Amino acid sequence: MSMIKCKMCGGTLEVKENESIATCEDCQTKQTLPKLDDDRKINLYERASHFRRNNEFDKAMIKLLKEEKILGVPAESKWVHQDDKIIIYTKGDTVFIFNFHPTKSFEGYFVPVSKQGVYKTVLSTDDSIFGGFSRVDNEVSYRTYVTPDNWIGFPCYIPCRSAIVLKRKK
Repeated sequence: MSMIKCKMCGGTLEVKENESIATCEDCQTKQTLPKLDDDRKINLYERASHFRRNNEFDKAMIKLLKEEKILGVPAESKWVHQDDKIIIYTKGDTVFIFNFHPTKSFEGYFVPVSKQGVYKTVLSTDDSIFGGFSRVDNEVSYRTYVTPDNWIGFPCYIPCRSAIVLKRKK
């Protein structure tokens, strides 16, 4: 019996020998499987599923950019840190956070923004539907404060190898 990941949610599929259909226990999606008779084929299948889930994030990002009319808004670089491998920029009321570090997640990382207010996550590569581990709590509201050095921002958890998009609530 092989264990592979679901194409839709990244959950584990239990594949019984000589079976060509599996149902994901997490999202209940039925999937037709190729004949996975060796580890090389299983790895190729896993890799293809990983890239398919990443394509879903790309589609979600493009939809967000179009719906919120963000593409025409000028970008403002807020933070670039080489050692942490963090890039943060804003476009209007939207904040984009990228953590390119392969192993280091950050708890309470200060996210500088242009405007005071309350920010909410609208998109995260770490969501399970995109193949992530759901480490970002999409229900958290981030309230800004002003630092003694007059920086406006809020502390945020930023998992390794992730991108998070937040929007200021009106």
